[in-house]
Amino acid sequence: MSLSRLSAAVLATALAFAAALPAGAGTVVEFYHRGLDHYFVTSLPSEVEALDSGRIAGWARTGLSFETFAAGDARLAGSVPVCRFLGNPARGLTSHFYSAFAEECATVKVRWPDEWRLETDELFRVHLVNPTTGQCPAGTKAVFRLWNRRADANHRYTTERSVFDAMVVKGYVPEGTGSPQLPVAFCAADVAPPPPPAGTPACTIASGAAVPVVGTPVTLTATCTNSPVTFAWSNCTPTGNTCVATATATGRVAYTLVASNAAGAGAQARIELDWQLPASAAPACSIVASSATPPLGSALTLTANCSHAPSQFQWMGCSALLLEVCNVLSECPTTLGTCRPIAAQSGPVVYALIARNGAGASPKASVQVEWTSGGGTAPPPPPPSPAPSCVITPSSTSPAINTTLTLTASCTNNPTAWTWTGCSSTTSTCTTTESAAVTRNYGVSAQNSAGIGFPAQVSVTWQSPPTAPPACTISASTSSPFVGASVTLTANCTQSPASWQWTNCSSSTSTCVATSGTPGPATYSVVASNQFGPGSPASTTLDWASAPPPGADLCGSYGDVMRVDLAWGGTTLFETREGGGLRPGTVVAARLRVPANASSSQRLGQVRFYEYIDAPTDRQLTVSTSACDFRGFVAGSGGRTDPTSATAPMAWSNDQTPALIFDINAGTAPIRLVPGQTYYFNLRNVNWVSGTTSCEMGTCNGRFQFTTPF
Repeated sequence: MSLSRLSAAVLATALAFAAALPAGAGTVVEFYHRGLDHYFVTSLPSEVEALDSGRIAGWARTGLSFETFAAGDARLAGSVPVCRFLGNPARGLTSHFYSAFAEECATVKVRWPDEWRLETDELFRVHLVNPTTGQCPAGTKAVFRLWNRRADANHRYTTERSVFDAMVVKGYVPEGTGSPQLPVAFCAADVAPPPPPAGTPACTIASGAAVPVVGTPVTLTATCTNSPVTFAWSNCTPTGNTCVATATATGRVAYTLVASNAAGAGAQARIELDWQLPASAAPACSIVASSATPPLGSALTLTANCSHAPSQFQWMGCSALLLEVCNVLSECPTTLGTCRPIAAQSGPVVYALIARNGAGASPKASVQVEWTSGGGTAPPPPPPSPAPSCVITPSSTSPAINTTLTLTASCTNNPTAWTWTGCSSTTSTCTTTESAAVTRNYGVSAQNSAGIGFPAQVSVTWQSPPTAPPACTISASTSSPFVGASVTLTANCTQSPASWQWTNCSSSTSTCVATSGTPGPATYSVVASNQFGPGSPASTTLDWASAPPPGADLCGSYGDVMRVDLAWGGTTLFETREGGGLRPGTVVAARLRVPANASSSQRLGQVRFYEYIDAPTDRQLTVSTSACDFRGFVAGSGGRTDPTSATAPMAWSNDQTPALIFDINAGTAPIRLVPGQTYYFNLRNVNWVSGTTSCEMGTCNGRFQFTTPF
């Protein structure tokens, strides 16, 4: 932009905001002008509209905002007004200045009456920080003010510590009171901002580098819904839905994006990069164990000795026979070169490590230890809480366009954070809408102290607005169930139903889990309704068969069965690719014949299923005297057990890497197998929370590892 055009843009902005301003409360929105390299915040709807619409050109939302208390809120009692001044372009000042300190407002009026012109004594109200402690009052949070230290004085106001740090690195000077290292300008309301308008874009950001290196550009790419027409990036050089980030120093830097369309600005998308110094080569590591034979219950420390300063550490526990069969150790931080693994049973374990820096990944380093059964002074520590496993329930699987869809994530293991794709939220629920009749996939990953769980997904078909009541059909997960088992019924409907009423099955959504305690046919029906009223009932009949005797084959209820044999003696592996592939609906029945002379021993037996080749997914593993035995399963609450296998499996394991530990006769394990008897370890791709198929691809292959007690 030429100097004359830039000056014109500045003057237009100054004139537009020079009039007397009314006090405004609510959301204070931040904007950025790339040509000026200036930031601006406002709570006035008229100013927000002028900038969003482009009537005052060059400004775009950063996606950041903070909240003020509305009129009538009791917390306004201790608040103070924020004054706002407008810089005089004739003096080279082209921005605005805000203060919550009455003395500072008065000083600017007296000392610089021509440079800074008062627009209002009360733009909005906030609270003051405690000047001694640097703390904000309860219910509020700190707003930081940073000066660009240039002749065209401009300030940035933010509640984000990562933004504060990034601006300091760029040379901005913090201003305020309280701590000299982290001064506070004033305190804003600590409340959530309002949700973005329906139909606005929801975006996620992906980094083009696993380890960003100082001095090397990294391309950030946004994937968005609802066809955005503008992209407002911060802290990087933008080109549409991509933005190039660079850094001159190490540390974490946040990058944000707000995408907009005709419906308005969407929620902020955000990513943080942990910049590292350049490395001349990828790391090379070795691992030292604090003990080669640690007793169960004692502490084991693994220490990595690596070259070329890695910044990421992936710790794994691996098969003692095949090093490539590994699981990530969730109890070991990815930022530390030390690990304290947890062992639940005695025996050999190989621990492995892959370390990364900006030049690449190290070869896999490993060390083997032998956990011993005696000598510990305390019982074995409990295993860490696994990462969450979720299922998404949509308020409708066939919503009408331009209506609101609510997605609810039901997760195990007490998640503390949720990351959505295709929908913008940081909680267990997410609302979105769509303006076109399309099929969309939505996903969520939940996180707890053990790590981030595997993403759950759901597909939703957006439909044109209904013109008549819904018409439905019902599909069943099996048409010939056994008494005591469960069957998932799914209503497939047109005309965007808003509610479902089931008969003979309890549910208010498009799916229902049916069970029966008696043999014979049973009919299930559903009536779906929308704004035109209820549609005609749809029905299906299931013929419930009597539960077979213990040891009977139950695989007739499943159309895709893989039968394998587990050999007794030592440790053996079976890969499902060898059996034709583990498809979404495949049930694996792994038969085990316990020798008549088998006896209890110090070491327990184990059957575990590992991910291999394909992406991880949720599984169910049971042990029973019957093949394909998943009787007694109830979605969301696990499975019923029966030590005799007469009415249900002896035990269940629901996990991405399910495992069952056993012993012979009166051993120490909870599962006790009888010599001379035949058992089946049964596996299927089912999420135990929802009861639905968990495999989202053509195959979800893995490996059985079977270890005999010895």
